[in-house]
Amino acid sequence: MDLLEAISEIGNILASYEMKLLLISAIIGALIGLEREIAGKDPSLRTFSLICVGSCLFAIISREAVANQQFGDPISILVRLHQYPSPPQLSIP
Repeated sequence: MDLLEAISEIGNILASYEMKLLLISAIIGALIGLEREIAGKDPSLRTFSLICVGSCLFAIISREAVANQQFGDPISILVRLHQYPSPPQLSIP
């Protein structure tokens, strides 16, 4: 693969719908983080950007997993996560 083909492939990846969703979620997270940073609160810009991108990525993966199996719905994956109990909190003396 030569350089032009590689650049074209990168362009195709960046033009995909999922990448646009991830970019939008990063921008929205950055705006929320910027607001908190201006107010002097923690967590701020970088943390909220990563949280928003991570949640968007999780939603994309669950949607694709359901689409490839031809059954179920993506919301059921999120519901199952909340059905499991949280891990026990360890108390350190």
